[in-house]
Formats: sequence, structure tokens, C-alpha cells
Amino acid sequence: MAEATAPEDLERYPWPDMNDPQRVAHVHEQAQRLANEGRYAILGVPWLLFPFERAIALQGMEKFLVNMVRHPDFAQALLLKVADLCRTLMGHFLEAIGENIDIIKIGDDLGGQNGLLISPALYRRMLKPIHADYIAFIKQRTRAKVFFHSDGDIFDLLDDLVEIGVDILNPLQTTAGKMANLAELKRRYGKNLVFCGGIDTQRLLPFGSPQRSAPGGAPGDRALGPRRGIPPRRCPHHPGRHTPRKHPGHGRGSPGVRPLPLKNMAAFPGRHVLTPSKILT
Repeated sequence: MAEATAPEDLERYPWPDMNDPQRVAHVHEQAQRLANEGRYAILGVPWLLFPFERAIALQGMEKFLVNMVRHPDFAQALLLKVADLCRTLMGHFLEAIGENIDIIKIGDDLGGQNGLLISPALYRRMLKPIHADYIAFIKQRTRAKVFFHSDGDIFDLLDDLVEIGVDILNPLQTTAGKMANLAELKRRYGKNLVFCGGIDTQRLLPFGSPQRSAPGGAPGDRALGPRRGIPPRRCPHHPGRHTPRKHPGHGRGSPGVRPLPLKNMAAFPGRHVLTPSKILT
């Protein structure tokens, strides 16, 4: 798939069988158990059903981004194929889980450190209709809220995400471009989106202090306020793996790996937790 550039190339790829019942065989029992406990909001995460990310995984980022411009017919066909697989598995997942679901997580990493990975025009032409269809598909089958994950600076797409029905935005990467302006995010989108995140894992958690990590100590606490919504999530996903070894701006060389100090993490959990959530994959 890495070298494919024509829609007919998709016919030769061994696509996974999303109708395999084993993929969701565990879902009903686990969800029912959590619902019976009555302690959590249940967050469903059918694994990696993110169309843009899966297309990039199949071709490599540079190759697929180039194909979106040079071979748009192929890129669109690949996105639609992946989206169809995502929709199929999501349908089985929602059917299996029934009413025992409060939040469904989907998304696509659309941003980098200082802006979007693709232009707003390209997003609106090729990917937004796929996201809109996907969210409509979900909302036709469940009352669960749609939780959309995207790393990076996606400020220029927030109006689009509100328009297509995103309910919860994650993770508000506070060190990425215009996403750092949390007060503006709250002012413009606080009535339309629940914010899940706003935690700086590139500087604050690895290099700050427990006092700044504790409730009220971080900029996100002051800007987003006590009604920010549901438990803040870390971004990137695995702090020990994605955190720079040295403080940004100090030293040279590529970022390494620095585990987050446990004292900072200990000050972090549980703040602003209005609705504890249990994840079901």
C-alpha cells in the first residue's frame, strides 16, 4: 500500500474483516458489568477508528500527504475505504453495547506544533465530509456524546468540528500554536464544546513543580475554569515516551525521553473530575 497511487490499487490490498464477531464479542458483557456497578460514565473507544490516521499508517505521512495533492482521486478513495471499515466496526460496537455507553471516542490527529497538517480548504474538501458522515452515523445509533481527539494546533478547524456535531474536544494541547490561548477557546467555544484536557505535558508536567501541577496552579485551571467538563487527559498520549529529555530551548539535538516526575503526576490526578469515566475498548 505504501507505493499505491491509483484507486484500483486498493482492490489488491488484504483489508481486515470488520464483520468478524470476535472483534466485539467482549463488549456487551464488559459494558453491562460497568453499568451495573453504576460508578462510572462509560467511554467507548473502538480501537483506532480514525480514518486520516489509518490512511497515513498505511502509506506513511509524507507519502499520503503528497498523494492528497498529486493524486487526490486515490487519496479520497483510500480515505473512503478506511472510513467504511471504521463505520462497519463502529456499527457492530454500538449494537453490542446497546444503551450502556455515555461517550464514544473518535478523532484524527490534524494538527502539528504550529498549525494544521493540511490546509483548512483541503480538510473541508476531503476529510470533513467523512467526519460529518461518521458522526451522523454514530448519533443515529446512540445517545452517547461524541468525544473527538486531535493533537496539535487545530484552532482553525474548531468551527468545522462544532458544525459536524463534536461534543467533547480533547486534548487541547496547550503548547501548540493558537491552542495555547485557552481563554479565547473558552470564550468562543465554551457553549458548544466540553473541553477535556488543557494540560501541558511538554513543559509543565515534566519540568514544573507539584505546586504548579496541583489544582489552581496551571494556566488551564484559570482559563478554562471549574466547569471545564470531564477529567483532563494528558497529551501526548504517553508522557514518558513523547516528552523531551531537555527543557525546550536548552541544549541541542533531537528530543529524547524523560519520564514525568511522579511528584508532579501525584499532584495532577482527580482535579476537576465531575464525571469519572471508565474506558471500554
